[in-house]
Amino acid sequence: ATLARREAGLSALREGAAAAEARRAEAAAADVERAGIDRELGELERALEAWKKAAAAGEALSKARSEAQGLGEGLAGASEEESAALASANAAALAPNEEEDVSRSWQEANLAFEAAKARESLVVRLDSLRREAAVLGQEMKDAQEAAARADAAFAAFRVDRDREAAALLAGELLPGEPCPVCGSREHPSPATDLVRPAPLGAAGAEGHGAEEEKRLGKERDAALARRASVAAALAAKNSDLEAALRELGPAGADGGSAAGEGAGLAAPSAEEARAGRERAGAAASSAAERFRGLNEKRRAWKAAAEAYEAARLRREGIQKSLAEAQSRLAAVEAEAAAAMAHSGGADPAPRLAALRARRAAVEAAGSAAAAAAET
Repeated sequence: ATLARREAGLSALREGAAAAEARRAEAAAADVERAGIDRELGELERALEAWKKAAAAGEALSKARSEAQGLGEGLAGASEEESAALASANAAALAPNEEEDVSRSWQEANLAFEAAKARESLVVRLDSLRREAAVLGQEMKDAQEAAARADAAFAAFRVDRDREAAALLAGELLPGEPCPVCGSREHPSPATDLVRPAPLGAAGAEGHGAEEEKRLGKERDAALARRASVAAALAAKNSDLEAALRELGPAGADGGSAAGEGAGLAAPSAEEARAGRERAGAAASSAAERFRGLNEKRRAWKAAAEAYEAARLRREGIQKSLAEAQSRLAAVEAEAAAAMAHSGGADPAPRLAALRARRAAVEAAGSAAAAAAET
């Protein structure tokens, strides 16, 4: 009985030892499984981080693609804007030599207008000179006639006086006495005509003749002086007229010499000169308008050129931004691909949660087995 009890006790001990060993084995297996789970958890946690990065990279990739697309569209619009601005600048550009031609035409038109105004003024002056020369010509004719009359009257008086003197001398001749003029003692044909009776005798006739001669001489001298004065004035006026005609040019010099004929010289009329001035003024106004238009075209071209330059810079800026965005897009795509590959291509969160639950269960089972093995 004692032996049986001992054997039963030994059997119970052996069974308890076997059970404890089994619990220890279970605890060790749980430790091994937990270690494996921990390793997998570490990998999954890293995969989760990679997955999160992949998700963030995906968002960044979408944003980068959207940015690149927007920049591409903006580049297309900027290129069209630049082309349109370039076309506008080319259309607004001055033609070759246009500025030089317009400036020269404007200057020539102004010079022609000034010349036409001067010509009109000269023609008006010519008309005035003609009228003055005509007046002087008439005065010259009158002065010449007056001088001729005065000279004839003086000459006639001298003839009459000589005849009177001869008659007086003849009346005093005595036969055989010498002539006081020629000294001859013979007087075959003495003067007998007496133009007018001698007042107060010979002495009175002599005195009256001297006064009349003096008066007629003064009248003749005055008439000659008047004729000379008018002649000088007419010569000066004709000289002025000739100078004006030379200044006017060939169109006004077709009438020959101006001397004595100033009123009849050919030259443009005042109406023709005024019409020429008006035509030149209209041409000058037209040229000035073209010149002002040239300034407007220059300003328009400058504005168009500045607009083109701004469009070009904008297009280049967008082009540069697009290149940078495409570079970022390539980098983000590479980063997203690497993150996706590292994450395994799937979200590790569910597997990670399951493994964490399994580890907790294994850890609880191992702790229970270890505790059972100790009892």
